Amino acid sequence: MAITIDSRESKRKQQLVQKFLESHRIESEIKALPCGDYHWTTPLLGDVVIETKTVDDLLTSLTDGRMRRQVLKLRNIAHPFLAVTGAWSVERGYIMSHESNRISGWKPEAVSAIIIRYQLEGIHLMQFIYESQF
Repeated sequence: MAITIDSRESKRKQQLVQKFLESHRIESEIKALPCGDYHWTTPLLGDVVIETKTVDDLLTSLTDGRMRRQVLKLRNIAHPFLAVTGAWSVERGYIMSHESNRISGWKPEAVSAIIIRYQLEGIHLMQFIYESQF
């Protein structure tokens, strides 16, 4: 099994992921993926794709519509995942990312509703408080 890392990921992240995979004797390659940041295929499960987002990137991609376009592509994958990294809190009723220390224009209820809709569409959610966990 080889894991493909999207070539649009930062060089730093590509290197970290490749080093991690090598330490577990998993082959990897870097190339442009049609959707997601990581892809692999197994005989039992078929295609698995993970789209990763920091909290800031998630909120920005929800605002500009990019997340919806990505979800539409992910829905065609057998096992699609959305991995959100980073910590956030609620300040004055709005989500504040600990990455940027900015209060967004997003209420947690609105983001939760969108994420639940994505889950109902078959997208599995993973959340990691620290990026180093993924």
